[in-house]
Amino acid sequence: AHFRVEATTVRERALGAVAFRAMVGVGRRLQGGPSGGDGLIAVVYDPSASACQRALDIVRSRESSLPPATRPTVKLLEWPSPAADAVLAGADAKLREQNLGRAYEMSGKMVAVLPSGLVLPDCHLDVMQLIYEMESVSMIQPPRPEMVARIEGHLAWLQALQKSGQPGMWWRAPQTISRVADALQDIAFCILDDFLPVDLAESLADGIMASRPQGLVGAEGRDGWTRGGTARAAEAISAGGDFEARNERLARALVNHTRGDILKYSDDEATMPGTRGLCSAVDELVLGLKDCPQVAARLENVDFANSAMCTIYPGGASRYIKHTDNSLMTDGRRLTTILYLNKGWEPGHGGQLRLFEPTMPSTTIKRDVEPVLNRLLLFWSTEEVPHEVLSSFRDRAAVSIWYICARECLHAEDSFKRLVTKCRCIGGQDRAARLCAAATSPAQAALLHVLGAEVRGGGTNGAEAMSSAEAQDRQEVLAAIAHDFGGCERNRRQRRRLDALFGWDERVARVEEEVQAAQVEQLKLFQQMGLPVPPGIRLGKPSIASSAPPLLTEEYVRRTQHRSESCKSVGVAESVAYADGLAAVPPGAVPTVEIEQEGAMPLVRAMAVPALFPDGIARILP
Repeated sequence: AHFRVEATTVRERALGAVAFRAMVGVGRRLQGGPSGGDGLIAVVYDPSASACQRALDIVRSRESSLPPATRPTVKLLEWPSPAADAVLAGADAKLREQNLGRAYEMSGKMVAVLPSGLVLPDCHLDVMQLIYEMESVSMIQPPRPEMVARIEGHLAWLQALQKSGQPGMWWRAPQTISRVADALQDIAFCILDDFLPVDLAESLADGIMASRPQGLVGAEGRDGWTRGGTARAAEAISAGGDFEARNERLARALVNHTRGDILKYSDDEATMPGTRGLCSAVDELVLGLKDCPQVAARLENVDFANSAMCTIYPGGASRYIKHTDNSLMTDGRRLTTILYLNKGWEPGHGGQLRLFEPTMPSTTIKRDVEPVLNRLLLFWSTEEVPHEVLSSFRDRAAVSIWYICARECLHAEDSFKRLVTKCRCIGGQDRAARLCAAATSPAQAALLHVLGAEVRGGGTNGAEAMSSAEAQDRQEVLAAIAHDFGGCERNRRQRRRLDALFGWDERVARVEEEVQAAQVEQLKLFQQMGLPVPPGIRLGKPSIASSAPPLLTEEYVRRTQHRSESCKSVGVAESVAYADGLAAVPPGAVPTVEIEQEGAMPLVRAMAVPALFPDGIARILP
């Protein structure tokens, strides 16, 4: 499909074409990894396949509409040919990994190899994954000078304190924590170096690397480590059909190029030495932030946290594409904290965490955070802070802890189950009391008090206040949760009771209604362009996973509606490929589109129905 997009960005107008081209060249060299190269995406395709030709039309059309100073972004290689064979030979290991160990058959297909060495298979079926990468190369904007000044204004003061203080101690003063709150309020993130005592940070770093399995960790996991998953994995798990077919879909989702980390959860010192000390220190910081008026309202009822998530990006250009942690505000995560544990890190190692300005459609970088040893990064888990892990070319270790709002968790079934069975209460607070504080009615508080009682040596903390009926009630609710409210009528009855008490189904229906309304508005783009709805698209329940990229928020809907009103038809094309398959349309049925806005916006973000595509990449809708 052909598109026309305003190609001159504010940044290009300010710097001039020559300076802008030089800046893009630097970005490409950084993306190219240690091996360098020409910085172009190599696209290998079978010219005899009609599906490849249709995908190729879209690639060429999109390439022609990208900002001139950033072109070309791709080099097209027909297969078979010596050049194509050389590219495929270099990508063979990645292709086999993504094909679950089997040789990848090239006939009739299109494959893209990124400058970093990552491979995008089956672009003939899903060309939009390639469009996403082309736009990422071409349209990412450097930080705005005014934002850089604001960031430095917050971080410089903290860095001066850190350099004059003792590692692990310098940030603990109330006035320093207040400065952290100032940063969270103004720029939505904060960086604290030398966060832990040196010996504790090194113990964590050594422990994680020592427990890391050698070699490739497959979709099945190994030695307590598993592959990181996205919403595509959640969709594979929940999909119906044959057990083996579902397992293969899940395995393919877990070795997808969009997320390449391996992870292991730790609750105690036995699982990962240093975990207890880290959790204690970050808990202290969060409790201090809760007392700061700048952020107190946002951290109300944030009294719980997940287990520490230890992660390693195992080199080989492993990454995690742009996402937010809790954009629908349904899974309870309110504050993200990450401790980096990489000794001797250098820029060529990659693995920086790139923070973007709000919201997901944004292409403007806010800050690249280097993952150096003993650096703590905090940021809001909402769409205020889209972020991605850039390609890592050596092992990159970190520990993430999410701080969770109990009240938000009460109103979503899966979040409720995690809250009452898995999340820990932070800072030694009374679990039952903090659960009760999140209640919005006496009936909720009564049940939460019972569920919050911690079992200790055959009794509970507060057993003298718990009747036998309450103890029985607690046991039955927890048993029903353990069985996902299935298996017998007693468990299903508990589910109906909890739904009536906390409004789960009502909340889901409200979220679905909002998402569907947004989808309808976005699908009007098809009508404006004379297109039918793509095959496989269905209005319905959004895919929500604990680590899912964003679907829709009010702000994103508002921006999308504005862009929808700004679109106008200006031309035609002959065919179009959809994310869920290929669908030929009559000649003249696909008009081009011009997006009127300040600066160029990637079509992947500007014209997308992310709730309709559960794989975590908001795809362009041609």
